[in-house]
Amino acid sequence: KRFFAKLSDDLKVEQIFTLKENQYPNVAFDYEKDRIILFGQAYEDNHEYGFIYTLDTDCRQKAYQTFDLVPCSLVVLKSEELAVSFYDRSNMIKSHLRIFNTLKEIKTISIDFGFTELFRCDDGGFAVSGGRLSPGQPYSALVTDSVQPDMDRIVARYNSKHTLLSRKNYL
Repeated sequence: KRFFAKLSDDLKVEQIFTLKENQYPNVAFDYEKDRIILFGQAYEDNHEYGFIYTLDTDCRQKAYQTFDLVPCSLVVLKSEELAVSFYDRSNMIKSHLRIFNTLKEIKTISIDFGFTELFRCDDGGFAVSGGRLSPGQPYSALVTDSVQPDMDRIVARYNSKHTLLSRKNYL
């Protein structure tokens, strides 16, 4: 089993939060609200799903939610909302970007590229970076080990109201 532990200054275990069997977490910290966010993918009965836990600083669960898609990147915005990008193995050329307030979805933003990573910006907004197959590349290049596809990098910048400010493609 996987777990998240709170350690003392002298590295003694003070608290432990144990995840469910077959959950593979990433972690994000929200220092302003004293919360820990565990997110990632899990497998159960040949089914892949995503999850997000919010914990307090004593490793006590405050919220938990599962998703059909897997969260691959998460940032805590200055508004204390969560911006989360999800991937879908059945369509790796698109990402699903969702904004949450206490794990209640308040907005979905359509992203026409995949493999995304989120970054928090000082003005309260965020940026998302990802990749897309270069023109002329077959979709099968994404799932074939013997082919290295040509990918374009894309960076999109959003303000604190989740409105697209700019987008740049790098070939």
